[in-house]
Amino acid sequence: MSILVKESPVIKKPLVLEIVGPAGAGKTTLAQAFHQRLSRVEVGVNPAKITYLPFYVRNILTFMPIYLQHFHHTRWFTWTEMRSLVYLNAWHSFLLRQKSSTDRLILLDHGPIFRLALLSEFGPELTASPKYERWLNSMLNQWGDALQVIIWVDAPNAVLMDRIQARSRKHRVKQKSEEAVYQFLDRYRISYRQIIDKITANRDLLVLQFDTAQEKSDQIVDKILAALN
Repeated sequence: MSILVKESPVIKKPLVLEIVGPAGAGKTTLAQAFHQRLSRVEVGVNPAKITYLPFYVRNILTFMPIYLQHFHHTRWFTWTEMRSLVYLNAWHSFLLRQKSSTDRLILLDHGPIFRLALLSEFGPELTASPKYERWLNSMLNQWGDALQVIIWVDAPNAVLMDRIQARSRKHRVKQKSEEAVYQFLDRYRISYRQIIDKITANRDLLVLQFDTAQEKSDQIVDKILAALN
């Protein structure tokens, strides 16, 4: 007599991708096109808001002593920067608990690489401290293991500047001089490169680069799907 054994579905982690690039590069547009093309793509992570609170407390306890001791004459983290600190911890904790028996893709826009680049290039002087450096390395290790694909989109500065100016929403360099805008964009590129070089070191992460002035979103999605396959 044969015994039928029902196999349990294979439980695996979702595939995590991040879109990075300077302002105006088309990150959000690409994320929307990707989601429209593939219904199983989830854009962003959405843990319950209450889960953020412990991370706010933890980050304040981590950095406030060193700030008061050595950096009290400089500024503290802005609200945007503090949220980035929290998101980097909370999102990673959330993703660790995500399992699925189906092929899931989680696409991050303004994800960990963006936020680490923001903090490293535009953050307060506190980010030059050994304490922050240890925290940064911890984040690079955690997210280097969590991410599988980095999609880097960019375009010439003149194109990015035109797109920023044409947007209805506010931006920190909107209405600034050409020199100021170009400098801002280049600073982001340098910081992105530094973070990506560190997070991909000794890791098999797939990095795909696209010029959104030369290729439309649908074309880029085609190439991303081909690379994933």
